[in-house]
Amino acid sequence: MDGVISKPEALLKTGQTVTISGGPFDGLVGQILEFRERDRILLLLDLLNQQTKVQVEAKMLRAT
Repeated sequence: MDGVISKPEALLKTGQTVTISGGPFDGLVGQILEFRERDRILLLLDLLNQQTKVQVEAKMLRAT
């Protein structure tokens, strides 16, 4: 499914606050900015007092 944008099954939506489970950002809280290709989501995180955009897999997120 290259190039197909699909929304995750967990009913996440833009602007929602989520927690990352697993990976290098485990336990961090971020805000969903947009849904990307291949079940990836762009988040806005507060890292070291700076807002940073990161892309993670939808399966790594849980609603807070």
